[in-house]
Order: sequence, then C-alpha cells, then structure tokens
Amino acid sequence: MRKKFNKSRQEIIPEISVLMTIYKDKDYLSEAIKSILNQSFKNWEFIIIAEPETSEESLKIVRSFHDKRIRLIINETHLGFSSSLNKGIELARGKYIARMDADDVSLSNRLLLQWLYMETHADVILCGTNAYSINVKGKIIDKTNLPINSSEVKTWLYFKDVIFHPTVMFRRKQFIDNCFFYREQQAEDYELWTRVSLKCKIVNLRSVLLKRRLHGKNSIGKYRYEIQSADVNTQKNLWRAIGISINIKTPFYECDKLTSGEKKKRKLHIDKLEEKVPYFRGKKRVFKEIRNAYIGNSASL
Repeated sequence: MRKKFNKSRQEIIPEISVLMTIYKDKDYLSEAIKSILNQSFKNWEFIIIAEPETSEESLKIVRSFHDKRIRLIINETHLGFSSSLNKGIELARGKYIARMDADDVSLSNRLLLQWLYMETHADVILCGTNAYSINVKGKIIDKTNLPINSSEVKTWLYFKDVIFHPTVMFRRKQFIDNCFFYREQQAEDYELWTRVSLKCKIVNLRSVLLKRRLHGKNSIGKYRYEIQSADVNTQKNLWRAIGISINIKTPFYECDKLTSGEKKKRKLHIDKLEEKVPYFRGKKRVFKEIRNAYIGNSASL
C-alpha cells in the first residue's frame, strides 16, 4: 500500500474515512472506537459527528482517545442522522468511506479485507459484509447469511434490505459524483442502496466482519411502523423505476398475515419481475427462494 502525502501539510492522506455519528450514545461507545483503533489496516481517519445535544459524558469518551486520526466534529445545529452522514461524506478525505455505529464492534481485519476487495474490483462501488448479532454483554447470538454476488443482491433488494448498513464501504468520489446521499427519512440506508443498485454494482463479502449489538435502543425496535412505511415507499419506487407498478400496503418481508388474495397479487408481482427485465432471467433458484419466503407454497395459488 502506497502512502499518499499532502504536500502543503506534509501529512498522510487517509485511504479510508471511517464515519460514525453520535447523539445519545455512550454505553458501548468506547468499545466501538477501540475496535477501529485496533484495525490491522492503519491508514484511516475516524470522523465522529456529534449533535449539539450530545452529552458531555459521550464527548469525554471520544476525547479520551488521544489519536490524531480521530476527527470529532460537533454540529452547530441539530442535523439528524442522514444529514450528519451526508456532512461526513463531504468532509471525508479518504478514497473509501466505511460506516460504523456507536454500539457495534468491527472485527480487526474488517477494513483491510474490504479495502483489498475494493482495490481489486474496480467495478464495485459498495461492499457490505456479513455480521454477528451480539447481546448487551457481547455474546454472539446469531449470524447473518446475506446474498453475496451483485446479481443476487440486486434481486433481493426488491424485497428487503440485504446490505447491513454498519458494514458498508463505498467509493467516496463515485457517491458524490452520482449524488448518492442519504435522504432524511426512516430506513434511509435501504432507500439509498436501491438507488445505487439501479446504476452501480454492489456486493456483500461472505466474511463476518462486524458484531451488531442488539439492545432496547436499536431504532428498528423503536420505529418499527415508520420503518415499514418507508420501506413500502422504497419498494414501490424501485419497482416503478423499471416500469412495474405494485400494489402493496406492507413491505414484502412482512408476510405473516397475508390473505389468499394478497398472496396471489404478490405472486403476480414476482412473476412479472422475473420476466420483465432480461437481467433477472436465469435466477430461478433466487426467485424460488423469494416466493417461498414471501408467499409460501405458490403452487396452489
């Protein structure tokens, strides 16, 4: 890996900008920061954006790490999660941006393995990874099994979010050039991935490179209905972008209480998607998995 220097400042230009926001985060913040400091890949900067209401206790935790690669930025006014991330993208100096959340733990080779993949796959604009789920004590309780290659990731995105936000690494310049910024809404990451997938190649690495902490303050539990409503709009917009209008009241991944009529409508939507665009043809196994997951046994419909 070549070291790049800014001649005016005589300092190393980071290859990766790790981007994290904090607001009411303090319980697991120290462990999250340490997991970046302990990365085997060393040429990074760590941008931590704090809202003005962030507690002095949380800021004290950040400032307790005396590492010049950490850039603590405190917003002058409350921006919200999406706008803070967009601010971080614009302020970042790295070729790549790696997301990180204040309650998660990145495994020590995370940045290295993602950087190596992106360096050797110039056609990929974004890569996520698999992740462990851990409880409040750090015990592993589950593991994701996400689709890996670009065609399968793109197909599954029509039905659910299969890119785990805190694991992503993406190319900063291409995101800015294509105006791939977060929108101010719930499930902002899923909405962004769908827009990116229509233009660019995105993948998941098979490796598990992050531990996602599950606890009562996770947004998916607090804002379940708002997230579902946002996901319905995201899915409708994604399908509409390829010329298919879908009539759904709940996102595809919500399928526990479907009526027989709703299942038939879903089957028609899925059949149309499989046949509509040549890109999806030949993905029989994937569509079989999707039908089984979201409408059950379709043979009787």
